[in-house]
Order: sequence, then C-alpha cells, then structure tokens
Amino acid sequence: MLDKLLLQRLLKEFEILKKENIELRKRVKELEEKLSKYENPKNSGNSSIPPSQDPNRTTKSLRKKSDFPKGLVQRAQYGDKIKALCVYLQNYQMLPFARCCEFIEDLTGHHLSQGSLSNFKSTCYDNLENYESSIKKLLLQSEVLHADEKGVRLMVNKTGYTF
Repeated sequence: MLDKLLLQRLLKEFEILKKENIELRKRVKELEEKLSKYENPKNSGNSSIPPSQDPNRTTKSLRKKSDFPKGLVQRAQYGDKIKALCVYLQNYQMLPFARCCEFIEDLTGHHLSQGSLSNFKSTCYDNLENYESSIKKLLLQSEVLHADEKGVRLMVNKTGYTF
C-alpha cells in the first residue's frame, strides 16, 4: 500500500511538473522571439523591408548648415566677385555678352543669361556714380590737370614755341 501511495504521489508531481514544463517552454519560446528582434533585427539591409518602413533605420542628414554668404539677399543670386569679373571681362577685356556667358559657364559650370550680365553692368554703373562725381569735383578743383600732348602740334619759330 505504501508503494501504491508513493506511486500516486509521484504521478501527481509528474503531471504538475509536466504542465509547468510546457508553460516554461512556451515562455522561453516567446522570450527567444523577442530577443531575436534585438539580436538580429530585420531591416532594409538584411530583408525585403523598404527603407521608408524600416523601424530600426536611423536617419542622419549628411547636409551641413552653412552661413548664408554676405551681400546676397536671395538664394538664387550671384556674388559680388562673379559680378565684378563679368563687368571686368566686358568693359576691360571687351568680351561681348555671348562670349562672356560662355566663358563664365566654362569656368564655373553655371549658365549666366545675357540679361544678368546687363544687370551686373547697370548695378556697377549705379554704384560708381557717386565715386565718379567726387573724382570730377576733385579734378576741377586742382590747379593742374594732366593732358596728353599727342594731339597738340607745335610750331617752332624764332621767338619760341607756338600752338
């Protein structure tokens, strides 16, 4: 009888342990699934998930903020140095509008319109107007002005030079 009672008690314990074992195996499986998401997560690099729907994607912009150039008031505008170069090329080097546009495009890779060149010249003219008038005033106030003598013919007579 003792053996029978012992056997029954062991069978009950076995059933309890069996149920507990099944529950623990389920729990282990759940935890392994959760852990696999962190150890080897699916992403756009190792699965068919598109990058836009990748939950593990870290977005990092490669753009760097920079200061807006001084002297510019709009995003699509040319700086003072390129404007000065264009005015120099047209007025000192005597490049026509089309050739100046072509040169700037060859140099920088950006196409300038002939209208932009005309605007550069107008702005330069307007900016130099006060400077030009102040130079004229100073020249008129000076006692001697330089003059080129090439256009003057001299005749030499007995008394000296006459114009």
